[in-house]
Amino acid sequence: MRKTLIATFLCACLSISAQNHSSVEEAISNYDYSKALQLIDSEKNATTKLTSQKALVLKGLNRYTEAIPLYTQLLQKDSKNVRLLTELAECYRLSGKYNEASNLYKQILEDNPENRYASLQYISLLCGMEQFKRAKEACQTYLKNDSSNISLKQLAQCHEALNENDSAMNCYNHILKNDSTDYIATARLASLYIKCEDYVNAIICTEKYKEIDSSQIVINRLNAQAYCLNKQYKEAINQYEKLVAQGDSSTLTCHYLGICYYADEKFYEAHDYLEAAIKNDPNNINLLYYLARACAKTSWKKEGIDYMNKAIRLTTPSDETYTNLYQGLADCYNLAQKPKEQIQALLEQYKYDKNNHQLLFTVGRIYQDALEDMSRAKKYLEMFMATRPEKQTKEEDPEGTISASLYNVAERRLDAIRKEQFFREGVPSKMIINNKEYKAVN
Repeated sequence: MRKTLIATFLCACLSISAQNHSSVEEAISNYDYSKALQLIDSEKNATTKLTSQKALVLKGLNRYTEAIPLYTQLLQKDSKNVRLLTELAECYRLSGKYNEASNLYKQILEDNPENRYASLQYISLLCGMEQFKRAKEACQTYLKNDSSNISLKQLAQCHEALNENDSAMNCYNHILKNDSTDYIATARLASLYIKCEDYVNAIICTEKYKEIDSSQIVINRLNAQAYCLNKQYKEAINQYEKLVAQGDSSTLTCHYLGICYYADEKFYEAHDYLEAAIKNDPNNINLLYYLARACAKTSWKKEGIDYMNKAIRLTTPSDETYTNLYQGLADCYNLAQKPKEQIQALLEQYKYDKNNHQLLFTVGRIYQDALEDMSRAKKYLEMFMATRPEKQTKEEDPEGTISASLYNVAERRLDAIRKEQFFREGVPSKMIINNKEYKAVN
C-alpha cells in the first residue's frame, strides 16, 4: 500500500513538472518571456534544458549580463556547441563587450569556416568596432565562398570607411548588376559620386533607379542634389519641387532648393526656402551666406546684413580658439626641445591672450635658461615685472592675480642678469637716474 502511494505521488509530481515544462515552452513560443521566467524560477531542480531556456529568456528580456554566466555554464559541458557560442557572442555584443564577442565568433569560424551567419555577424561586429582593415580582410575571405550582395555591401562599407572610394563604387556597381532594385546600393553609389564630384554619374545612376521606382524619396533627393551641384538649376528646381509636393520639407531639401532659386535669380523664392532651412540649422555658414545674399536682393536688407555678420563671426576663429591652439603648439615645441619655436608660439598666444602676463615670464625664462640670451631674457622679464599691481607687496598673493611669489622669482632672475652684465661689461659711461643723465666717475 505504501509503495503504491509513493508511486502515485511521484507520478503526480512528474505530471506537474511536465505540464510546467510545456507551459514554459508555450510562453517562450509566444514571446511571453516574463511569464516563462516566472515558471522557470518556480522549478526546484535546474536542469540543463531549464538553464538553456532561462538564458534564452533573459536574453529576450535584454538582461544580457544575467544571461552570460548561464551560457558560460552550459558551454562548460558542451564547449563546441555553435548555438550556445553564438548566443553568448550576441549577449557580449549587445552588452558592449565587443572584444569578447569578437573572440567567440573567431572561435566559431575556426571550427566552422563556412558558417555564413557567424561570418556576417563577425564582419558586422568589426565594422561596429571601427576595425575596418580587419573587417575588409574578413570580407575578402568570406567572398571566396559567398559573393552575395550582403557580403559585397559589407566590403563596400569597409572600403568607404578606409576612403577607398573607387573600390567601394566597384562593389556597389557589382551589387546593382545583380539587383538593380537595391535602393540602398544606389543611394550609397550616388552619394560617393557626389562626394567625388562626379555629378554626371550620380545623375545617371539615380535616373536609372527612378525608372524602376520614381517615388523613392532618398533617391529623389540625391538626384536633385546632383543636378544642383552640376549647375543644372532648372532641372534641380523641377526635381526639388516634386519632393516638396511629396511632403518633403527637410532642411536639406529647403537648403538646396533655395540655392537653386538663388542661382536662377528668383530671390524671393530663394529667401523663403533658405529661411525655412536656417530655422533647423542656424549656424550653417553656407546657408547664412546665401540667405544674406537673397535678403539683400529682396525686401529684407537689414536681415541680410545680420545674417552675413553672423556668417563672418562663425567663420573667424575666436581668440580663445587661437589661444588654445598656440598653447598646444608651445607645449609640443617644449616636449620636442625646440626653445626658439616654443617662444614664437608663446608670443603668438600672447597676442590673443593679453591678460596672461605669465607668458612673458615664461619667454624670459626660456631665453635665460635654454638659450642663454640675457639681453632678450631681461627684456621679457622686465615686461613681466611691469604688469605687477602697484599695491601688491612681496608677501601678498591676492586671489585672481598672478602670485606675488612669481614676481619675486622674476625679480631675482633680473638681479642675476644685471649682476652678470655688470661684471661682464663694467660700469656704464652714462647712467640715467630720475630722468637725469650722469657721467660715471673714473
